[in-house]
Amino acid sequence: MYIFTTSQGSRARVGENQHENDRLLHESKQSWWWFHASNVPSGHGVLETATPSRTEIKEVAYEVFKRCKGRQIDYCLLRYVKRTQTPGLVEIKRRAKTLTF
Repeated sequence: MYIFTTSQGSRARVGENQHENDRLLHESKQSWWWFHASNVPSGHGVLETATPSRTEIKEVAYEVFKRCKGRQIDYCLLRYVKRTQTPGLVEIKRRAKTLTF
């Protein structure tokens, strides 16, 4: 798991396999922010704050982007992400926002 601190001082984590992704989802608060590449397999990112700045959103999205093959990174509040029975696989209950790199 890749762990870092954003420029604004919030902690962020990016899973590097399906088991880390699943653990990340299990350990995170519903008020935190979730990140994932659009329509391709990738690590999940979590920004551990309920009120991120635009800069923090871009920083976490970029870290997810660097570790996958997708150019678009979706993000939303974790309360809209539902874990499935397959480790690391999720369903999004609400349309996510997208950043393109």
